Amino acid sequence: MHLLENELATSKLGQNIASLIINNCLQSSFEIHLEGNLGAGKTTIARSIIKYLGWNANVKSPTFSICEEYSFNNLLCLHVDLYRIDNQFDIDMLGLDDPVRDKQKIIIIEWPENIPYKRLPELHINIDHHDRKRIFKVSGSANKFINNLTKIYA
Repeated sequence: MHLLENELATSKLGQNIASLIINNCLQSSFEIHLEGNLGAGKTTIARSIIKYLGWNANVKSPTFSICEEYSFNNLLCLHVDLYRIDNQFDIDMLGLDDPVRDKQKIIIIEWPENIPYKRLPELHINIDHHDRKRIFKVSGSANKFINNLTKIYA
Protein backbone atom coordinates (compact mmCIF):
# COMPACT_ATOMS: atom_id res chain seq x y z
CA MET A 1 0.00 0.00 0.00
CA HIS A 2 1.12 3.51 -0.77
CA LEU A 3 0.00 6.81 0.72
CA LEU A 4 -1.09 9.93 -1.17
CA GLU A 5 -1.09 13.00 1.08
CA ASN A 6 -3.45 15.21 -0.98
CA GLU A 7 -5.02 15.87 -4.38
CA LEU A 8 -1.71 17.13 -5.76
CA ALA A 9 -0.09 13.80 -4.84
CA THR A 10 -3.02 11.99 -6.47
CA SER A 11 -2.44 13.98 -9.67
CA LYS A 12 1.26 13.19 -9.42
CA LEU A 13 0.39 9.48 -9.41
CA GLY A 14 -1.34 9.99 -12.76
CA GLN A 15 1.67 11.92 -14.03
CA ASN A 16 4.00 9.09 -12.98
CA ILE A 17 1.79 6.52 -14.73
CA ALA A 18 1.78 8.64 -17.91
CA SER A 19 5.56 8.97 -17.78
CA LEU A 20 5.96 5.21 -17.46
CA ILE A 21 3.58 4.66 -20.39
CA ILE A 22 5.58 7.08 -22.54
CA ASN A 23 8.93 5.55 -21.60
CA ASN A 24 8.12 1.85 -21.22
CA CYS A 25 4.96 0.87 -23.02
CA LEU A 26 5.42 -0.53 -26.51
CA GLN A 27 2.11 -2.41 -26.59
CA SER A 28 -0.60 -1.48 -29.07
CA SER A 29 -3.05 -1.31 -26.17
CA PHE A 30 -2.64 -0.57 -22.47
CA GLU A 31 -5.56 -0.87 -20.06
CA ILE A 32 -5.79 0.75 -16.63
CA HIS A 33 -8.50 -0.01 -14.08
CA LEU A 34 -9.22 2.52 -11.34
CA GLU A 35 -11.24 1.08 -8.50
CA GLY A 36 -12.36 2.85 -5.33
CA ASN A 37 -15.33 4.46 -3.67
CA LEU A 38 -16.89 7.79 -4.61
CA GLY A 39 -14.48 10.68 -4.18
CA ALA A 40 -11.41 8.47 -3.83
CA GLY A 41 -9.56 10.17 -6.71
CA LYS A 42 -10.18 7.93 -9.73
CA THR A 43 -11.10 10.79 -12.06
CA THR A 44 -8.22 12.91 -10.77
CA ILE A 45 -5.80 10.12 -11.67
CA ALA A 46 -7.40 9.57 -15.10
CA ARG A 47 -7.35 13.29 -15.94
CA SER A 48 -3.72 13.53 -14.91
CA ILE A 49 -2.73 10.52 -17.04
CA ILE A 50 -4.43 11.95 -20.13
CA LYS A 51 -3.03 15.43 -19.55
CA TYR A 52 0.55 14.22 -19.04
CA LEU A 53 0.35 11.95 -22.08
CA GLY A 54 -0.02 15.18 -24.05
CA TRP A 55 -3.69 16.23 -24.23
CA ASN A 56 -3.75 20.04 -24.02
CA ALA A 57 -7.48 20.73 -23.67
CA ASN A 58 -10.01 20.03 -20.92
CA VAL A 59 -10.37 16.41 -19.81
CA LYS A 60 -14.07 15.89 -19.13
CA SER A 61 -15.47 13.45 -16.62
CA PRO A 62 -17.26 10.60 -18.42
CA THR A 63 -19.79 10.21 -15.61
CA PHE A 64 -22.76 10.94 -17.87
CA SER A 65 -21.28 10.30 -21.33
CA ILE A 66 -19.88 6.92 -20.16
CA CYS A 67 -16.86 7.23 -22.48
CA GLU A 68 -14.76 10.23 -23.50
CA GLU A 69 -12.35 9.76 -26.39
CA TYR A 70 -9.09 11.68 -26.84
CA SER A 71 -7.11 11.26 -30.04
CA PHE A 72 -3.76 13.04 -30.18
CA ASN A 73 -0.18 12.41 -31.23
CA ASN A 74 0.08 8.65 -31.72
CA LEU A 75 -2.47 7.88 -28.99
CA LEU A 76 -6.14 7.14 -28.63
CA CYS A 77 -7.22 7.45 -24.99
CA LEU A 78 -10.59 6.11 -23.92
CA HIS A 79 -11.68 7.34 -20.49
CA VAL A 80 -14.60 5.18 -19.36
CA ASP A 81 -16.84 5.50 -16.29
CA LEU A 82 -18.91 2.37 -15.64
CA TYR A 83 -20.62 3.62 -12.47
CA ARG A 84 -24.04 3.48 -14.17
CA ILE A 85 -23.35 0.43 -16.35
CA ASP A 86 -24.02 -3.13 -15.25
CA ASN A 87 -24.65 -5.17 -18.38
CA GLN A 88 -22.49 -6.65 -21.08
CA PHE A 89 -24.40 -5.13 -24.01
CA ASP A 90 -23.73 -1.54 -22.90
CA ILE A 91 -20.05 -2.28 -22.36
CA ASP A 92 -19.73 -3.95 -25.77
CA MET A 93 -21.22 -0.80 -27.37
CA LEU A 94 -18.16 1.14 -26.16
CA GLY A 95 -15.87 -0.74 -28.56
CA LEU A 96 -13.08 -1.15 -26.04
CA ASP A 97 -11.59 -4.04 -28.00
CA ASP A 98 -12.00 -2.52 -31.46
CA PRO A 99 -8.65 -2.37 -33.27
CA VAL A 100 -7.03 1.01 -33.89
CA ARG A 101 -4.63 1.62 -36.76
CA ASP A 102 -1.46 3.68 -36.37
CA LYS A 103 -2.15 4.60 -32.75
CA GLN A 104 -1.54 3.17 -29.33
CA LYS A 105 -4.79 2.72 -27.42
CA ILE A 106 -4.86 3.64 -23.74
CA ILE A 107 -8.05 2.51 -21.98
CA ILE A 108 -8.75 3.95 -18.54
CA ILE A 109 -11.76 2.40 -16.81
CA GLU A 110 -13.30 3.77 -13.62
CA TRP A 111 -15.56 1.34 -11.73
CA PRO A 112 -14.19 -1.79 -13.47
CA GLU A 113 -15.94 -3.92 -10.85
CA ASN A 114 -19.17 -3.27 -12.82
CA ILE A 115 -17.87 -5.25 -15.81
CA PRO A 116 -19.77 -8.56 -15.81
CA TYR A 117 -16.81 -10.47 -17.27
CA LYS A 118 -13.14 -10.48 -16.32
CA ARG A 119 -10.82 -8.09 -18.21
CA LEU A 120 -7.14 -8.35 -17.45
CA PRO A 121 -5.69 -4.85 -17.22
CA GLU A 122 -2.02 -4.12 -17.47
CA LEU A 123 -2.44 -1.86 -14.43
CA HIS A 124 -5.07 -2.02 -11.70
CA ILE A 125 -5.15 0.67 -9.02
CA ASN A 126 -7.35 0.34 -5.99
CA ILE A 127 -7.59 3.67 -4.19
CA ASP A 128 -9.41 4.43 -0.96
CA HIS A 129 -9.86 7.12 1.67
CA HIS A 130 -7.61 7.04 4.72
CA ASP A 131 -8.41 9.91 7.08
CA ARG A 132 -7.95 12.97 4.83
CA LYS A 133 -5.47 11.14 2.65
CA ARG A 134 -5.64 8.32 0.11
CA ILE A 135 -4.03 4.92 0.06
CA PHE A 136 -3.58 2.90 -3.10
CA LYS A 137 -2.50 -0.57 -4.15
CA VAL A 138 -1.27 -1.58 -7.58
CA SER A 139 -1.59 -4.88 -9.40
CA GLY A 140 -2.08 -6.08 -12.97
CA SER A 141 -0.43 -8.07 -15.71
CA ALA A 142 2.38 -5.63 -16.63
CA ASN A 143 4.87 -6.71 -14.00
CA LYS A 144 7.79 -4.54 -15.14
CA PHE A 145 5.51 -1.50 -15.33
CA ILE A 146 4.09 -2.19 -11.86
CA ASN A 147 7.58 -2.73 -10.41
CA ASN A 148 8.72 0.62 -11.83
CA LEU A 149 5.66 2.38 -10.42
CA THR A 150 6.11 0.71 -7.05
CA LYS A 151 9.77 1.87 -6.92
CA ILE A 152 8.61 5.48 -7.27
CA TYR A 153 6.47 5.10 -4.14
CA ALA A 154 8.87 2.94 -2.11
